[in-house]
Amino acid sequence: MNKSISILGCGWLGHPLGTRLAQEDWVVRGSTTTKDKIPILEADGIMPFYLTLDPELSGDRTDAFFQSEILFINIPPGRRREGVAEHHPKQIRSILDHLEGSPVKWIIFASSTSVYGSENKEMTEEDAGNPDSDSGRALLEAEEMIRNHPGTDYTILRYGGLYGKDRQPGKFMAGKTEIPGGLAPVNLIHQDDAVNIVLEVLRQQCKNEILNCVSDGHPTRKELYMKAAERLGLEPPSFKEEMGNWKLIGNAKLKERLNYRFIHPEPVGE
Repeated sequence: MNKSISILGCGWLGHPLGTRLAQEDWVVRGSTTTKDKIPILEADGIMPFYLTLDPELSGDRTDAFFQSEILFINIPPGRRREGVAEHHPKQIRSILDHLEGSPVKWIIFASSTSVYGSENKEMTEEDAGNPDSDSGRALLEAEEMIRNHPGTDYTILRYGGLYGKDRQPGKFMAGKTEIPGGLAPVNLIHQDDAVNIVLEVLRQQCKNEILNCVSDGHPTRKELYMKAAERLGLEPPSFKEEMGNWKLIGNAKLKERLNYRFIHPEPVGE
């Protein structure tokens, strides 16, 4: 395999992924929407490209960006964006249109467990189809577009809530009171595992699969956020003693398909 990859979106997940791959002698092309980040990417061995999606893809040297065999798409739809259900699929369509004539043969897509509805049960990869949010619906449509794109393989990675380094669960809800759903399970994944799973997908050539990327542990919201706040010396939040509508995302397929063992299997107190 020609070790070349284009990472569309070198943010909180894409940047450390690109850095790791560059250290393993991959040719890494990485996009950013912030020109100030270009020298930072260069310093980490990533060929930088200034690209934007609004929703059409534009920027410097777009054709050169797609001169890789693998494309990793990591552009969250934005949960609070007005019209996200229409905007994000248009972004994906613009990306796919730019692949015509390029060497890209494999698309890895960073999706989210928001494609699942809160159906009060454990959810497997087969259970998507009734999202609670517009962003979840946008991602589900984006997944379908990528899976059906002619001439390319795909891998869909449905990430749970991302945490680690500067994203500490203890800060998310510190000091808040009467938060609903205190007894509902959480579905999280550490940044280290989020990156490492992509590396394993690449090493094992795991193509044409959909995988839930969520750590083993599913503590309640109350347990997680109270302990995490206390560890940081912050005021613990308080929760309503209720389940509410919930979902528990299963990771059995991921662990079996990749023989994967989590670096951070339990999010409590991380």
